[in-house]
Amino acid sequence: MLSVAGGAAVHTSTAVSSYSVRMFQKGSASSRPLLGLAAGVVVLALLSLGFSFDQAAVDWAQMRRSYALDFVATLITNLGSPLVVLLLAFAGSGVLLALRRGRLAAFLLLNVLLVSGLNEGVKQLVQRPVVQVSPSSKPAPPQPTVLRHPVIIATPKLPRTVYAFPSGHSAGSAAVLLALAFFGRARRWRGWLWAGCGVLAVLVGLSRVYLGAHTPSDVLGGWALAWACFCTLRVWWRPA
Repeated sequence: MLSVAGGAAVHTSTAVSSYSVRMFQKGSASSRPLLGLAAGVVVLALLSLGFSFDQAAVDWAQMRRSYALDFVATLITNLGSPLVVLLLAFAGSGVLLALRRGRLAAFLLLNVLLVSGLNEGVKQLVQRPVVQVSPSSKPAPPQPTVLRHPVIIATPKLPRTVYAFPSGHSAGSAAVLLALAFFGRARRWRGWLWAGCGVLAVLVGLSRVYLGAHTPSDVLGGWALAWACFCTLRVWWRPA
């Protein structure tokens, strides 16, 4: 009798536990964007304090520069320039509209615009001065002339003080890449898409440090901002 009662109790307990786990997983899935938003905001706030090695990292990169690497780095960094980011966003939205994916097109545009607006707002709030390269950090000896002056897409000049945190190039490129990776979440090749987008985002960030435009915490701050904005849209609106 006791064994039967014990078996029933174990069966009931197992059923309740299984149901609780399923409900927890369901709730966790719906709250992931909110948790991602909270994590992004916290990380962004912490990064605004900067790293003790920020300046040392920039100086270390400057001492290893060459004109050949400058050429490659500027090509990569252009992927995060405001003009290129907007062109990619509009082009991607146009393709999605042609495929009758209007909600995804709107998601891409809203994500990029939200990141662009908040990036400027955070810059004015934190007011971190632009990075200064130490005089002792000098580029490597000259290389062939064709590599001396790589074409870089300049950021439009605005009538306001320029601040460094967070990196606009890092945030803008991450905004586009996050949206693209999200579009392919249900595809067979989503793993390759996420990996490719991640590598491009990292390369843009590294190029900013290498070129002496930003510190590591500036770059990480740009990524955190892009992630927080992406999660914000995922919290309030789920594109079909």
